[in-house]
Parts: sequence; structure tokens; C-alpha cells
Amino acid sequence: MLQAVRAGAGVLTGESADSQAVWRRDWEGVEVSSVDGRRLIQVIREHRCLPLILMGLQAGTPDADLKYPMMGWLRQGQASLVARSIHMTALLKDVLGRLTGAGLRAIPFKGPAMAAWLYGDSAFRPSEDLDIWIHPDDFLRAGDVLAQGGFVPQISMTPAEARDHMRAGWDRAFRNPAGDVVVELCTGVCPEYFVKRQPPEWTLDGTMPVRLEGVDVLIPSPEISLLWLSIHGAKHEWERIAWLVDIHLLLHRTPGLDWSRVWLWAGQCGAGTMVTCAVEMTRCLFPGPDAGINPPPAIRRRTRIAVDLIQEDMMVAFPPALGWRMETRIQWLLRERWRDRLRYSCLSLLTPGYNDWKAVSLPNRLRWIYWLIRPIRLVFFKGNGRLTAGL
Repeated sequence: MLQAVRAGAGVLTGESADSQAVWRRDWEGVEVSSVDGRRLIQVIREHRCLPLILMGLQAGTPDADLKYPMMGWLRQGQASLVARSIHMTALLKDVLGRLTGAGLRAIPFKGPAMAAWLYGDSAFRPSEDLDIWIHPDDFLRAGDVLAQGGFVPQISMTPAEARDHMRAGWDRAFRNPAGDVVVELCTGVCPEYFVKRQPPEWTLDGTMPVRLEGVDVLIPSPEISLLWLSIHGAKHEWERIAWLVDIHLLLHRTPGLDWSRVWLWAGQCGAGTMVTCAVEMTRCLFPGPDAGINPPPAIRRRTRIAVDLIQEDMMVAFPPALGWRMETRIQWLLRERWRDRLRYSCLSLLTPGYNDWKAVSLPNRLRWIYWLIRPIRLVFFKGNGRLTAGL
């Protein structure tokens, strides 16, 4: 599968497909109904790589449908993705129109807009939901604007809970009127406990237009996108190969990337090792020339250990069944400063979220008790599992 992903990405970056023809023989005997075929379908879906694999098999193979029994399933799956992409793109334009029309500062992250930039077609990068960055000053109003448009919040919150929600860096999710897409409003790429939140000026001052179905949409600059993609991947221990493809295509599309700005911003929010890890893991999947990254030796050593741990588990199970001890070890390796490690460990255990508010309803004067409820819930429900942000 990795070879097929490399070949598909090579089609997008203009590399020769003929040089990667040997691996295709491995796909010639795989039937959809076989045990290997069913497992392969599951892995392709989990890692969101179907469009790239389809492109990789088609490249340089005129009789691909005859040679590869799985081509019918792949084409059928891609047709569904195209229909989903059209729907998601139309919804994104509608949501942005509502938010910007109300005078709010809103910038899409990932999703159809980023796919149009990096992949050249929003259908080549499957998306489950729409992520919209909102200026912190506009966050509460943005929720009201969507609610007035028929979008339904997944979690009902009081105004006090919504403010706490925003301060903690959690996103706020709404379902579109049809109920088939989740729109997530956020003031950063991750909760406040994970990395120090970036000032909104970084995002507003670093945008660029991308053409999306006849409309210019502002998206984060390449430098901000690399930082956010690296932090997002680190938060989930890079459990999907498609996220590494994003990094690979970003580095390919922006040879003039301003690395000094990337390192400045990453250093200020404590994400330098996360960016290094993202680039190193991308190199493992897509070997090539140096991307211009030159971290200090200590960061490179920690990154190498983290990369080995993540890749070892990625090849065994999905999602990576790290367990909270291994997850904590990786997250500590991804932080170069002790204060960032302690901040992550303490705040992830203590910062309450919507599930804590759902578990117990408290008046405003007793809201401090949620900071005590949070660790108890984590120990009780997740003692043998992953300490995930949504708890």
C-alpha cells in the first residue's frame, strides 16, 4: 500500500511512474473477497489513501482494470468520494459566506480548500468534517450565526460553558441542517493543554488565496499550514498516512518556504520537535532531498526515537494502540522544554471539557469543581486506554 501511495503522490508531483512499476505486481492477485483484500480495503479506508492508490495503479498501466481485480472497488469508492467532495465544498462556501457575511474572521483549515491547493482537486483528499478557524473575539458569535442558519450544536452549552470551552482551546462542533457533515469551529489547531496557543495575528497576517470552485478562499500560509499540520499530526501520533502526504505535497508546492518563520513560530509555542518529527516521518515515506530543515542535534535525537515508536505501532494496528504510558512518552519526546512537558501532563489531566460538564451539572460559583472531576473521570474510564482530548 505504501508503494501505491508513493506512486499516486508521484503523479501529483510530476514524478515518473515508470520507475515504480515493480510493486504493482503485488496487487495483481488481490481479490476483494479474499482475506487479504478485505484487510487491505480496511487499511485504505482508515488511512484515507484511496484516491492516491487509484492514481498509482492507473499511472503507466493502460489495462489496469484487467490486471487489478480491486480496481472496480477502488473506482466505486472514488466516485463516492467525488460526490462527497462536491457536497463538502458547497457546504464550506455556504458556511464561510454566513460567517464572513456577519463580519467574522473565519479561515478554513484542511478540508476541501487545502485539498484544492495541495492536491489540485478537493476530491483527491477525503475529509470527514470541516474545520474553520475563528478569531477568539468572534468565537461565540460564530456559533450563534451557524445556529441561526439551522446548524445544530452537538453539545448544548450555557454561555459560561462556551466561554470556558473557548479558553481551553476546544473546538465547537455543529451539524449541518441535513445532518451529514460536522462543522468544527476552533481558535487553534488543538486544545490549549497540548501546545501554547498561537496569537491570532499569526493566522490573520499569514493567509493566501486559493481558488475553490470559482471562488477565492483565504487559507493559512504555507508556514502556518506546516506548523498546524505538524501539531495536529503530533496530537494524534500520526495515525494516518494521508497526513504525511499532506506534508510531502506542502513541501513540494512551496520550495521557497520561509523556514526561519516556521522555527520562530514553532519555538514560541513549543512545537519545534513536532515540526521536525513531521518532516522526518515524511522523509521516511517519501525519500528525497533535504527539505531545508536543520534542527539541533538534541531535537533530532528525540525526534528519531519518537518516529521509531510511532512507525512501529502504525504498522501493527489502527488506530495506534499506544496505551497512555507510551502515548505520554511520545508526547514528552515531542517537547524539548521541561516546562512544556509538565504543562502538557498537568493540563491534559486537569482541564475540563464538555464531557465533564455533561457528567455533572454545576452552578457557576462551583465550576472550579470540574477541575477535580476531570482527573477522576480519566482514571475511572481510561485507566487502561488512551488519554484523549475529547474526554
